[in-house]
Amino acid sequence: MLWCRRVRERGMEAFKERLAFSWERQVPQCGFVESAGADLRVPECDEVWAYLSTGRTLHDLASVAKGLDHKGKTLPAGCWTVRDESAQTGVLGYANVNEDLAICGEPSLIKLNLEPRAVLSYRNGKPTGKPQVLLNYAPVAREAWKLKATLDEKGRALTSRFVAIRPKPGGPGALYLWAIMNSPVANAFAYDHLGKRDIRIGTMRKMPVPARSPAHETPIEQAALRYRQLATSAGPLFSGASAPDAVKRALLEMDAAVLGAYDLPPRLERQLLDLFAGVERKGVGCEFRGYYPPGLDAYVPLHELISEDYARSTLGRFREAPRTVSPDVLAALRTAAEAYGEE
Repeated sequence: MLWCRRVRERGMEAFKERLAFSWERQVPQCGFVESAGADLRVPECDEVWAYLSTGRTLHDLASVAKGLDHKGKTLPAGCWTVRDESAQTGVLGYANVNEDLAICGEPSLIKLNLEPRAVLSYRNGKPTGKPQVLLNYAPVAREAWKLKATLDEKGRALTSRFVAIRPKPGGPGALYLWAIMNSPVANAFAYDHLGKRDIRIGTMRKMPVPARSPAHETPIEQAALRYRQLATSAGPLFSGASAPDAVKRALLEMDAAVLGAYDLPPRLERQLLDLFAGVERKGVGCEFRGYYPPGLDAYVPLHELISEDYARSTLGRFREAPRTVSPDVLAALRTAAEAYGEE
């Protein structure tokens, strides 16, 4: 057996101070000698991916490809590529991922030149007029939340700074795919398989997706719709204090619906979600830095953790109960300590 250890960026200080690792695991040595091209990297959620390896992949549900590339050095003289949204010529589309992009928002619109003399490769860059999911091509963060998928309901044109994920006929729609691509499963997959590199299309096509079933596809779409409605609300239905809490609750419910569809064993679901402990999740309309409260080590699935039944349970009450000690117990301990000191 070999020890595999990793120090994440936010764990650097802990490693310097006390040689603490962010993640460690023993793995069989035979896994590294099966072939000359064996990968020496061990994904932190390797057990999760092994468990899901026999199921469907993103490629089964959607067309996954980058947007268009304009010509560079071979661009004809006087030929333009992108212009301001207000320009009279060109096709409305998306060219870059805004730094402050929210997953319920849309990238800034711009005019793109789609003429053949300006384009090197179209791929999924042409407009379709049908809903699609836009995925950032470059990671939006160095840590685990690397993806920001947005829903483009008008099917506009896009450049290669985006990956277009388009539903295949007979499969679930763009809203379902949007929820899947913003889930902890998709982000953990990108973190484990891509590292700090740009999104590799071939790799993302292999991302596991839940088995097809209306029993979970409908709940996922309903949860996604509710979250989008709350996250994009101007706020008249909620006070300033309650709005972020309502948005976070809806986001957790969407994540829980997706995780429920994957049907991971509780231990593996916990392993997956622990990857995001303390990591800021940007662009979601609320403060979000993890799933489990400090001190809770049990394998509690997310759908149970956020349920009212759990909040009323003995475990939930114990977690939230104040840590107080009876005065009688304190007095007895002092008496025992004094008696011990006299001996």
